[in-house]
Amino acid sequence: MNPDFGPFGPDKLLHLLGHAGFAAALFSALGDDPGVREGVVSVAVSTFFGLGTERLQESIPGREFEWWDVVAGVVGSVVGVTYWRGRTTDRRQTTR
Repeated sequence: MNPDFGPFGPDKLLHLLGHAGFAAALFSALGDDPGVREGVVSVAVSTFFGLGTERLQESIPGREFEWWDVVAGVVGSVVGVTYWRGRTTDRRQTTR
Protein backbone atom coordinates (compact mmCIF):
# COMPACT_ATOMS: atom_id res chain seq x y z
CA MET A 1 0.00 0.00 0.00
CA ASN A 2 1.29 3.42 -0.91
CA PRO A 3 1.30 5.52 2.29
CA ASP A 4 0.53 8.65 0.25
CA PHE A 5 -2.85 7.28 -0.86
CA GLY A 6 -3.78 4.86 1.93
CA PRO A 7 -5.90 1.86 1.03
CA PHE A 8 -7.78 3.69 -1.78
CA GLY A 9 -5.06 4.69 -4.21
CA PRO A 10 -5.51 5.13 -7.95
CA ASP A 11 -4.41 1.54 -8.53
CA LYS A 12 -7.78 0.40 -7.16
CA LEU A 13 -9.53 2.01 -10.13
CA LEU A 14 -7.17 0.16 -12.45
CA HIS A 15 -7.89 -3.13 -10.66
CA LEU A 16 -11.61 -2.44 -10.98
CA LEU A 17 -11.41 -1.63 -14.70
CA GLY A 18 -9.06 -4.51 -15.50
CA HIS A 19 -11.22 -7.09 -13.77
CA ALA A 20 -14.37 -5.60 -15.31
CA GLY A 21 -12.95 -6.13 -18.79
CA PHE A 22 -11.57 -9.57 -17.97
CA ALA A 23 -14.81 -10.84 -16.44
CA ALA A 24 -16.93 -9.36 -19.25
CA ALA A 25 -14.73 -11.07 -21.84
CA LEU A 26 -15.01 -14.39 -20.00
CA PHE A 27 -18.75 -13.97 -19.70
CA SER A 28 -19.10 -13.24 -23.41
CA ALA A 29 -16.89 -16.20 -24.34
CA LEU A 30 -18.99 -18.69 -22.36
CA GLY A 31 -21.85 -18.82 -24.86
CA ASP A 32 -24.21 -17.06 -27.19
CA ASP A 33 -26.71 -16.39 -24.41
CA PRO A 34 -24.78 -16.47 -21.12
CA GLY A 35 -26.84 -16.44 -17.94
CA VAL A 36 -26.41 -16.44 -14.18
CA ARG A 37 -24.21 -19.56 -14.09
CA GLU A 38 -21.79 -18.09 -16.62
CA GLY A 39 -21.78 -14.80 -14.71
CA VAL A 40 -20.87 -16.53 -11.45
CA VAL A 41 -18.13 -18.53 -13.20
CA SER A 42 -16.73 -15.35 -14.78
CA VAL A 43 -16.64 -13.47 -11.46
CA ALA A 44 -15.12 -16.49 -9.69
CA VAL A 45 -12.36 -16.99 -12.29
CA SER A 46 -11.51 -13.29 -12.26
CA THR A 47 -11.47 -13.25 -8.46
CA PHE A 48 -9.22 -16.32 -8.18
CA PHE A 49 -6.91 -14.82 -10.79
CA GLY A 50 -6.70 -11.65 -8.68
CA LEU A 51 -6.05 -13.61 -5.50
CA GLY A 52 -3.30 -15.58 -7.24
CA THR A 53 -1.54 -12.52 -8.56
CA GLU A 54 -1.75 -10.83 -5.16
CA ARG A 55 -0.17 -13.91 -3.55
CA LEU A 56 2.61 -13.90 -6.17
CA GLN A 57 3.44 -10.29 -5.29
CA GLU A 58 4.51 -11.38 -1.82
CA SER A 59 7.67 -12.91 -3.32
CA ILE A 60 8.70 -9.60 -4.92
CA PRO A 61 10.69 -7.26 -2.67
CA GLY A 62 8.74 -4.10 -1.90
CA ARG A 63 5.39 -5.59 -2.90
CA GLU A 64 2.73 -7.04 -0.62
CA PHE A 65 -0.70 -8.65 -0.67
CA GLU A 66 -3.48 -6.04 -0.49
CA TRP A 67 -7.04 -7.04 0.30
CA TRP A 68 -8.33 -3.76 -1.15
CA ASP A 69 -6.92 -4.79 -4.54
CA VAL A 70 -8.91 -8.02 -4.29
CA VAL A 71 -12.06 -6.13 -3.27
CA ALA A 72 -11.66 -3.73 -6.20
CA GLY A 73 -11.22 -6.73 -8.49
CA VAL A 74 -14.39 -8.43 -7.23
CA VAL A 75 -16.41 -5.23 -7.60
CA GLY A 76 -14.99 -4.72 -11.09
CA SER A 77 -15.83 -8.30 -12.06
CA VAL A 78 -19.44 -7.92 -10.95
CA VAL A 79 -19.73 -4.56 -12.72
CA GLY A 80 -18.24 -5.98 -15.92
CA VAL A 81 -20.54 -9.01 -16.03
CA THR A 82 -23.59 -6.92 -15.13
CA TYR A 83 -22.79 -4.34 -17.79
CA TRP A 84 -22.14 -6.95 -20.47
CA ARG A 85 -25.28 -8.90 -19.62
CA GLY A 86 -27.37 -5.72 -19.90
CA ARG A 87 -25.68 -4.82 -23.15
CA THR A 88 -26.34 -8.20 -24.75
CA THR A 89 -29.94 -8.26 -23.46
CA ASP A 90 -30.59 -4.80 -24.94
CA ARG A 91 -29.06 -5.85 -28.28
CA ARG A 92 -31.26 -8.97 -28.48
CA GLN A 93 -34.40 -6.95 -27.74
CA THR A 94 -33.69 -4.36 -30.44
CA THR A 95 -33.06 -6.98 -33.15
CA ARG A 96 -36.44 -8.70 -32.71
